[in-house]
Amino acid sequence: MPTTNRSTIPAKKAAKAGPHSRLLLPLVVLGVLLVVLAVIYWPAGRKYPPATSREAYVIMDAVYTACNTKNSDSLDKIEAYIAREKAEGKLGTAEEEAFAGIIATARAGRWSEAQHEAFRFSQDQVGRGKLFDEPHGSGDARAGRL
Repeated sequence: MPTTNRSTIPAKKAAKAGPHSRLLLPLVVLGVLLVVLAVIYWPAGRKYPPATSREAYVIMDAVYTACNTKNSDSLDKIEAYIAREKAEGKLGTAEEEAFAGIIATARAGRWSEAQHEAFRFSQDQVGRGKLFDEPHGSGDARAGRL
């Protein structure tokens, strides 16, 4: 009975398998990596645009508070503040439209829905936007800017 060198059998099988089997593992790894990156970076479930300025965060807080307290007078002040900040270039069009939609919901008497949407707007900012050095409470709407 002839003896075979067992160490050469796997090498012969690998040589017969061809180039496709060598590409399979890297392709699978690449596919898994792409899925993971898509899950991490895809803005799934986000309804509102990223905040582009400190003023957007101030307005988010003010809108939420106005909706929570059902305060129409505050909504008037917020709308005037939004117009000023937009005119000065401190607020983007997408942000302005998002705030307008939330305020319109509140003005329609759907205060709870508007409050929920204002909160969702702030939640959508997690992991997005720019971090600011100045603490949130200094010199903003709560100090009389609205």
